[in-house]
Amino acid sequence: MLLDLLLGLCIACLAFSCLYQLYTCHVVRKFVLEEIPRADLSLTDYRPASQLKPVHGQSPRLKSCLVTALDQDYPADWDVVFSAGLADDPALDLARSLPSAVPVQVVGGGVTDFTNPKVRSMMAGEPSLKNEWVVCWDADMRAPKDFLRRVFSPFRDPQVGASTCLYGVKQVDNFGQALEGLSVTDFGSSVLVARKLEGMSFMLGAVLAFRRGVLQQVGGFGVVRHHLADDYQLGNRTFKAGWKVALAPCIVEDVLGERSFSEYWEHQLRWMRTYRVCRPNGHAAFIVTQGLVWCLFWLLLSGGSPAAWQGLGGWLLVRWLTTRYNWQLLGSPGAARWALITPFKDLCYFALWAASWLGHTVRWGGKTFVLGTGGTMRPQKS
Repeated sequence: MLLDLLLGLCIACLAFSCLYQLYTCHVVRKFVLEEIPRADLSLTDYRPASQLKPVHGQSPRLKSCLVTALDQDYPADWDVVFSAGLADDPALDLARSLPSAVPVQVVGGGVTDFTNPKVRSMMAGEPSLKNEWVVCWDADMRAPKDFLRRVFSPFRDPQVGASTCLYGVKQVDNFGQALEGLSVTDFGSSVLVARKLEGMSFMLGAVLAFRRGVLQQVGGFGVVRHHLADDYQLGNRTFKAGWKVALAPCIVEDVLGERSFSEYWEHQLRWMRTYRVCRPNGHAAFIVTQGLVWCLFWLLLSGGSPAAWQGLGGWLLVRWLTTRYNWQLLGSPGAARWALITPFKDLCYFALWAASWLGHTVRWGGKTFVLGTGGTMRPQKS
């Protein structure tokens, strides 16, 4: 009797996982092929805007990313602020060397009370943000020429206080990058599902756009200087303050640097434990969507029955086709060929999910931090 119940649970969860994967294709297609092309960018009341690009260190592709911040088609006045946590950060020298037809400020240092190193760089540049609309976006992202139009277009709704963007991986050169690209694709599709089912009450760290008054209302970037998930916290505080958070009709490119498997694991474990702290219900429900896990349980419980093997084959086909389709739309067809390694990625993610429950520390920038209530963090004492 118990065995029959467990087998029924496995089959039901597998069926749900297949339906979930198919639904992700639906929401991704709607967003990429309908919502983005139909976005109205003709807003006549675009306001003066400031871009904040927090930078840290040098990388081979950094210049091409920073240049896209300077090459924007925006109908109002705008400027760019490059900022770093340290005044002598080498990325600031690169920023200073870039030719620009718009005002550029390069600032660094001056922030001592922080735990989150990215927020430190954001805080260093925040005093230089003078315009009415502001957008802070990561240094390792590339954006199209109409990025500013797109990221601020939701502000035509006076109730929208902030907007954010999906991001996708277009170029993959090694196995670690492919695993990261698969994770980014799954994350992007899950965001679209969450938006459809419950709306947006959070932001994505790649792009954080605000009305300047709203950013000040929620406490500025400094209010999350001791939080790991600064993007989630800023979006959630905006939502709780009575403002809408919008997903802009735009996808920026996540330009991955060299990525070993250990670096991938460390990064994803940090993200998993952050998700566990910030969205515990969603984190717990994650396991229900993991069809490969339920296939393996089915095989184990049934002693390798033909039906279980057929279920595994069906799942692998559905998972490969849906992942490939979503990555093509959110990233590129070239990168999407790596969807063949999705089963390995899924096994890694199950292990990461299990590991996320077994500790309260994360590694970031070579340092270990201890997670506290609400996603705060503090350096681990040696």
